[in-house]
Amino acid sequence: MRGKHIILTLGRSGSNTLVDMFNQNPAILNFGEVLGEWNRIRRVQRALRLFQDGDQAYLDAVLCSKMLQRTANMVRTVGKIRAGKWSEAKRMHKIRTVGFKEFSLNFRRYGLPNYVANAADVKVIGLTRSNVLNRMVSTAFLEATGIVASTSAQAKATHQKLHLDPDSVITKLEVIEQENQELTDILDALAPSRVFRLDYEDLYADEMHTVTKLRSVYAFLGAPDVIPRVRMRKIVHRNPLSALDNGHEVAEVIATSRFAAYLPDGDKS
Repeated sequence: MRGKHIILTLGRSGSNTLVDMFNQNPAILNFGEVLGEWNRIRRVQRALRLFQDGDQAYLDAVLCSKMLQRTANMVRTVGKIRAGKWSEAKRMHKIRTVGFKEFSLNFRRYGLPNYVANAADVKVIGLTRSNVLNRMVSTAFLEATGIVASTSAQAKATHQKLHLDPDSVITKLEVIEQENQELTDILDALAPSRVFRLDYEDLYADEMHTVTKLRSVYAFLGAPDVIPRVRMRKIVHRNPLSALDNGHEVAEVIATSRFAAYLPDGDKS
């Protein structure tokens, strides 16, 4: 019987890169986000009016329905072949665990606040990003450019400077802090044996460390040991304020708040 897993996270926490590295393992199939209306599986579910009993039935099917998984994998395989990525196609008989990633706040948004807690046989990879300043700037960059992760083709776009309204900064940081706490509360309530915790700053400290961490996650999921490649790059690097055209102004606002600890050393008063 195949195992089941959920990557539980929040936006701008490196989860797309994590899903990519999961899917580099031939024994892991992760569908990415499934509740968002832009996702392919979600669009098919809506178009065919499947799982009308509600989103719990829909998520259960993603994790448990062999027919749905086989069909989704076939569509994925066709896409990989068309892109010339034969090596990334998966064979269902080799897959040991199937899952998806989702933002913790979406379970509440879609009326499923207890879904993860009640899915006792599902392993959970909790991916957090504790640095609220870095996450705020990364989110602003995504909103301004639409770029999810930096690739060579997008290199020029990632050099543009952003402007943040200083009057809105503290409110934005407070919202992110609350989201982080809600995610932490969900993870803390789960049996420790179900959870593998990852933190963005630690996971992506350097490429060698990323690979080492992922191999430990593979073992946690019962998947074979492979060496993943980090194929996406950070769009905001060491000093997030350097991505702003008014970084000094934003730093002055933060320096007088409880979020001052997140400022780079050179920007602390």
